[in-house]
Amino acid sequence: MVSEESNTPDMSQKKSILLRIEPRIFKAIEKWANDELRSTNGQIVYLLEQALRDAGRYKGKRDDVGEQGKG
Repeated sequence: MVSEESNTPDMSQKKSILLRIEPRIFKAIEKWANDELRSTNGQIVYLLEQALRDAGRYKGKRDDVGEQGKG
């Protein structure tokens, strides 16, 4: 959800998950994140968004995933 005042994502609406990942994959993502000046979490979110877009399952901004099936 986006805050009307600041037009930024509402942090309370983000989901937290436990992700089990192999250390070598984590290290590769961590290095890539550093190269792109992102946090590791930010890089994982970026990669997931890109994969969803490439698969045609996600269009638009982060806050409108729930709106995909409507209309």
